[in-house]
Amino acid sequence: MSFKIGLIGKPNAGKSTLFSAITATEVEIANYPFTTVSPNIGTSFIIRRCPEEIIGKKCNPNHGSCSNGNRFIPVQIVDVPGLIEGASEGKGMGNQFLQSITDASALILVFDMNEASKAVDFAASIEKEIKDIKEELIKWASSIIARDWERFAKKADSLNEKVEKQLSRKIGSLGINERDIHEIMSAGSLPQKLSLWSGDDFRTFADIMFSRIKAIVPVANKADLVSHDKINALQKMDVKVFPVSAEYELAIQRALAHGLITSRIPPFNPTQKTTQKQIEALKHIEDF
Repeated sequence: MSFKIGLIGKPNAGKSTLFSAITATEVEIANYPFTTVSPNIGTSFIIRRCPEEIIGKKCNPNHGSCSNGNRFIPVQIVDVPGLIEGASEGKGMGNQFLQSITDASALILVFDMNEASKAVDFAASIEKEIKDIKEELIKWASSIIARDWERFAKKADSLNEKVEKQLSRKIGSLGINERDIHEIMSAGSLPQKLSLWSGDDFRTFADIMFSRIKAIVPVANKADLVSHDKINALQKMDVKVFPVSAEYELAIQRALAHGLITSRIPPFNPTQKTTQKQIEALKHIEDF
């Protein structure tokens, strides 16, 4: 499995609930910070139309499976314990937690929309939370790049070898390749001579990496607890934010697993096993 997505965010944002919902993995879920004390790892699937209909041959994928014309592509999901300010410096075991998503292809930044809705400036509160977490990621990645840099750069400058290739050997653990490195260096106008790099260059590299190579997708969890006005306000923000309800998604998954519904997307099609109270709850989720 080559694709990994990390779930990150501050404590008590609902990451573990979301993780459980999208991976069908039972984990400890509680309404207090630091319920998760070590990374949870599970598998989810990206669903795409299978190419077998186009090529006229039965699909037999090396990874995942095909069913009814749909390809289920496996993705590893890593739920990282809540990050606090200073995580990049090891506070709250931040370095240890971040290490588990070093090679993640993308990051889902989960925050508590209900908590943000209580702020005087709703949009500013969300933007600050996104900025704070990204800042910790940039500092953390910068420290990885800078590690033993002077000795590395001195040797690299003496070799007749592409800079991208040398950097890929040093920081390939970040899940980036030579092409990614070339794009980052071009975008940041970074020196080709590595011995000229300074702390600002490390930061520039990390910032561009998270902006252009490793997508950070903000997800507003607990959207079921706020007004539609707040949800609509998300659409007006400069950054794209996706409102979700991990609790609702988990309820759908469990209803499906217990044979209470036959579809995981509305309409859910309740079965005869479903009580009237459960039907009403499902209707409430459908209307969300």
